Amino acid sequence: MPNSIIEKTKTGIRGFDKHTHGGFIKNSVNLVSGGPGTGKSIFALEYLFYGAVNNEPGLFISFEEDLEGLRIDGAVFGWDFKKAEDKKLIKFAYVYPYELSKFPAQLKSMAKSIGAKRIVIDSISNFGMAYESSFEYRKKLYVLISTLKKLEATTILTSEIESDTSTDRNGGNSLSRYGVAEFVCDSVTVLHYGGLGGISDRAVRIMKMRRTDQTRGPIPMVIGPKGIELLEKEF
Repeated sequence: MPNSIIEKTKTGIRGFDKHTHGGFIKNSVNLVSGGPGTGKSIFALEYLFYGAVNNEPGLFISFEEDLEGLRIDGAVFGWDFKKAEDKKLIKFAYVYPYELSKFPAQLKSMAKSIGAKRIVIDSISNFGMAYESSFEYRKKLYVLISTLKKLEATTILTSEIESDTSTDRNGGNSLSRYGVAEFVCDSVTVLHYGGLGGISDRAVRIMKMRRTDQTRGPIPMVIGPKGIELLEKEF
């Protein structure tokens, strides 16, 4: 049952907010993971564009240089990021993944420059490449999440996972590249490509969402001309 006390941030992704009783918990940090081509970046872009349309500024931080490619990806679905940028409702930023000593300070500065209410970091798989040990990565990830929590924005962290062969929640595979983020984030959503057949060749499983009785999944998902849509659960 939904909890009316918990304030939520709507994602704008059709079906997702219904399956989570309103979207992500406000000011939370949320992991969206999956194999290559499962739709992680589309999910994140759609989340930010919906916020911009509703006057909630959004910050997209990429550890890859091709920011123009993100704008083009959005245009395919009718999302005019250039217009949103001109209105200072969206900011795209590239951060070099091997020079992260000043990243928390950079993050705070960029978020405050537009009054960000939504943040995307794409991806923490690349963020982790800067650190030689899992111990060091774990420490820096805690610092990152602590910084994000203080910004009073609702955040998506994307991460690639090595395998996308099963929607089985007990499959034993890590839910992020380094098997850490799923334990420290407030929610974990895994996107799958293949494995269902029939109504959809894609699926979503919302593995956890704190203080929410979410649909357990797997939930059929399609990527159409207007973006991502989660269908009614039929499994």
